[in-house]
Amino acid sequence: MKMPCYLVQDLLPLYHDGVCGEQTAADVREHLDGCENCRAALGGMDADTGAETQLQAEKAQASAAALHKVRSDLRRKRVLPALLVGLAAVVVLAAAVLGFRKYAMGVQLTIPTEDIAAVTLEEDNSLRVTMQDGKCWTGLTASYRTLRTGGEEKEIVLFTLYVDLWSSLFQDGWSDGEEAMLFNDLLDGTEAVCYVRWDEWEQVNAATKTEGEGAAARDIIDGDAVPGLLHTMWQR
Repeated sequence: MKMPCYLVQDLLPLYHDGVCGEQTAADVREHLDGCENCRAALGGMDADTGAETQLQAEKAQASAAALHKVRSDLRRKRVLPALLVGLAAVVVLAAAVLGFRKYAMGVQLTIPTEDIAAVTLEEDNSLRVTMQDGKCWTGLTASYRTLRTGGEEKEIVLFTLYVDLWSSLFQDGWSDGEEAMLFNDLLDGTEAVCYVRWDEWEQVNAATKTEGEGAAARDIIDGDAVPGLLHTMWQR
């Protein structure tokens, strides 16, 4: 039985998708062989299917791009706070280190007598001090004085050393093996060089009185007032 066009066109979607029965499909094919209009309608379905497939592919690509953008945004949102936290931590640490360094460089520590390796008078008449291995200093004060003990006097060089806390921790200063100059030309008549600990320096200064005026002025230490505070490091 030859099928009319309206019935074939109703069946074309099922025929196109391959879901109609065998006999129905055979009847539709028979009709299509002799009907140009229905063949054109079937061809239009093929074109629509291609366009729909392309549209679906484009939608899939757009969805994938949107998903990628969302993931990238989420990664940036996670990474940026982490970077800011890390940067803040670095800044805080640097500030803490600089703050501690400033504080530590202002803390002056006493250097024990035994940390001094030697005080030497060189051939050029310069007076120099050298530290023991692993020891260092950052501050030095030295002056000529007269030591008066039990009515006897002798001309001495009095000096003290200190090291700031930062340098003591990181060995950042004059250290072992490095000679430092006390005087570049030791005065004739100097009989000894005495070391005073930094924490006892003011006590020795308090026991020092100036006698005379002008070029004849002398700083005289009352040795009886500071027993055991002056440590002889060199003498003629």
